[in-house]
Amino acid sequence: MRKIAMRLVFALICLALVAAPAWAGWVQVEKEGEKLLISQGRIKTVPEDPAEGWTVMDFKKGQILVVNPQDRTYAQATLQQFCQTMQQFVSQMKAMAGKKAEAEPKAVKVEVVKQGSGGKIAGFNCTKYRVLADGRLKEEVWLTTEPEFVKEFDPGLLSKMIGCAAERGEVESSPAYQQLISSGWVLRAITNDNGQPEAETDVISLKKEDISEDEFRVPQGYRQITLDEALKAE
Repeated sequence: MRKIAMRLVFALICLALVAAPAWAGWVQVEKEGEKLLISQGRIKTVPEDPAEGWTVMDFKKGQILVVNPQDRTYAQATLQQFCQTMQQFVSQMKAMAGKKAEAEPKAVKVEVVKQGSGGKIAGFNCTKYRVLADGRLKEEVWLTTEPEFVKEFDPGLLSKMIGCAAERGEVESSPAYQQLISSGWVLRAITNDNGQPEAETDVISLKKEDISEDEFRVPQGYRQITLDEALKAE
């Protein structure tokens, strides 16, 4: 009987060593089906169809992971390298589309106007802001500062990552917009291009959950490629 008990204890210890730990985190779900897993200073972005691939931004390590399940490949880089590659990628795409790059794009005057209470979204109190570009409505933003995970991220780095693909002179690259985005967590954002409002972010659920460490790891058997190759495969 004693031997059986010892074997059982040994088996449980082995299982504990093999199983990936789970950390307290947050799971955010958007109306269009996109999901964010937030834990330990990391954000994993999973599209509506996970087969399309997913990314992990690790703000503590300053790294990004891009995973493509279809090709069983992954790429890893620093957040700075990601920004540089994204800027080059956007320039290449515009060149392929026949758009000539301006030497000095005309900067727009960006104003952020606080509208007051934006009500509750996914159970969190929000403040509503209007973003104006040259006096015209560009975007409406509902932002919250309530979830404690907001404090885990470097505000300056987070806002920089959001605007890293924006060209110089665009709204997203302006100090006013960067300051707004870095001041909390966006639960709803509606852009207004040419008078046509479109939801960029629309969170329907944001809840605490335990998240397995495996969610942030590269699956076994995946082949590493360059970040440039990963972005072109998207």
